[in-house]
Amino acid sequence: MSYPNADFQAPPPPPLPEVKPAPRPTKLRTIAIPLFVIGLIVCALGIPKIVPGGIASGAAMAFLGIVFFALSFVPLPVIENAEEPMSPTQKLLGVFFEPSKVFRNLRAHPR
Repeated sequence: MSYPNADFQAPPPPPLPEVKPAPRPTKLRTIAIPLFVIGLIVCALGIPKIVPGGIASGAAMAFLGIVFFALSFVPLPVIENAEEPMSPTQKLLGVFFEPSKVFRNLRAHPR
């Protein structure tokens, strides 16, 4: 074994970059909660056969509400140096002439 160097000091860790928290799609919650409640109501009405096929469709709606609610906590991608949004005419013509620019713009402005 080698002799340990008592004077050795490890260098300090590099500084961490400041990261702003990414935005989250909280608008999904306004869809998810009513969808879950309606799914539970349809499922409950399907048990006494008031709504035919209500158990499966109600359970599917409730499950979809849960999925939407869970997806509202996933951070959205942060795009640096985003361009200004293109007009609908520019998007339509640009798909044929410069599609990469249009899809980059659609990524930054998904409307």
